[in-house]
Amino acid sequence: MIGLKEKITPEKSGKLAALHEEYEKGKINLFVATSQGGIAIPGCSDVPVYFMDNVMLKSILRTAAGVVAFANGRIVGKWNLLYTPYRFDGGYGEELSGERWKRGAFFGVLLVMGVLLFYGRKKMEE
Repeated sequence: MIGLKEKITPEKSGKLAALHEEYEKGKINLFVATSQGGIAIPGCSDVPVYFMDNVMLKSILRTAAGVVAFANGRIVGKWNLLYTPYRFDGGYGEELSGERWKRGAFFGVLLVMGVLLFYGRKKMEE
């Protein structure tokens, strides 16, 4: 599902090109959910558009434009339009695992440095 609470520009719609390509190949089902009329994605006129209550759409997306993946009747992934998935082999979210690892390593190093600074300060006071 592509959720839109506002009109998007052709530049932003380019981020959905991989999704639309997989939809055209028949590998994924795709639809647009929006809370207002007149919203369309440039270059994706063949994708069905459904209307949804604005509060419900806001609860699902948590952003102005995003992508939500469903599998077996449940949500398996959510992405802001900026981080739209680019591969669709069923491993939704796997493409961001490298980013998660980097973020975890950063905070791990930050924690170790904080402990060392605290320990060093304590040693200097003694």
